[in-house]
Amino acid sequence: DVHDFHGIPGWFHNDIWVAIVDSVGNVVWTTCYGSPKGEYFSRIVKNSDYDYLVLASAYVNDGDINCLPYPGNENFPDIWIFNINLCTVLRPEPPTRPSGSDTLICTNTTPQSTYSTIPVNRSEGYNWLLQPETAGTIASTDTVAIVTWNPVYEGQAILKVRSQNNCGTSEWSDSLNIVLRTCNAIGENHNNMVKIWPNPANGQVCFDIIQPLSNPVQVTITDVTGRLILKKSIKEKQWLWNTGSIGNGIYLYTITTNGYVRSGKIEIVH
Repeated sequence: DVHDFHGIPGWFHNDIWVAIVDSVGNVVWTTCYGSPKGEYFSRIVKNSDYDYLVLASAYVNDGDINCLPYPGNENFPDIWIFNINLCTVLRPEPPTRPSGSDTLICTNTTPQSTYSTIPVNRSEGYNWLLQPETAGTIASTDTVAIVTWNPVYEGQAILKVRSQNNCGTSEWSDSLNIVLRTCNAIGENHNNMVKIWPNPANGQVCFDIIQPLSNPVQVTITDVTGRLILKKSIKEKQWLWNTGSIGNGIYLYTITTNGYVRSGKIEIVH
């Protein structure tokens, strides 16, 4: 567990070894302070939970030491005092990007969504951020956040999280991109007119027109960022969407027919 020793292993030269252990005895961090000559620990003074002064004896102006020993005689040590600020090594790590199944959302049918992140070392809590604020509100408990969506907001939102402890906060995690829409359900007379299968899909997705329609069916498919993948007018009874060149992920389809709109998700898994 010893790191950064300044002397030669096996020689009788001392460094001052500092280690941090957790509540069950695991070494969290360790290092050595000193020089190739050898130093002797005297006392440690606690300024706060994360700040300490170390009193020691030093014989040379070398390594970590900035002292002026007795000229011409290294047998007379100086009093060496140095500070250890543990916050420089105990700042919490950034969490991973939030995860959750809802990235393409119809806010009028999905009023809330749950997201989570993986716990990280040295964290004593987590801060969540949803942008823009008008997209909804967040209620969080450490690594889990529940977002209540604004039913009138449409567009893109991002969700990210950072960890915190008494030393401060980490950097923000990578952002999770979320697309929010208000989806009008297709009319009752049209519920069974279009069948989409299989879902999840591999090589292709089948759009079946089950009942005759007076006008063509307009199909729009976007990815999670809202980027248009395709837009097509279906006049035949069946249309096959070839997904061989489409990357894995969740896609949002919108079907428009006779003034009615239906939206949903298609998962592509190769």
